[in-house]
Amino acid sequence: MVAWLHTHTGLIYLILLAAGAAGAFLATRLNASIREAGSVFGYLRQNLRSAREAQCLLACLVVFQLSVIVMVISRFAAM
Repeated sequence: MVAWLHTHTGLIYLILLAAGAAGAFLATRLNASIREAGSVFGYLRQNLRSAREAQCLLACLVVFQLSVIVMVISRFAAM
């Protein structure tokens, strides 16, 4: 597993970049709605079942966080 993580580090960085960029784009696009809700998580709580943008934003946040966790695991496993 650790060897796979080391050989695919570039792919993980690419996933981090794509998820971060897509999440930032959606958050910028939904800025007024997020301000009205008070926070990103408040917006997600209110609109997750109905708004496609909220579902995409949550997916970007989850993918970004999972990529960060994988990168941390690979760095500590290398030590």
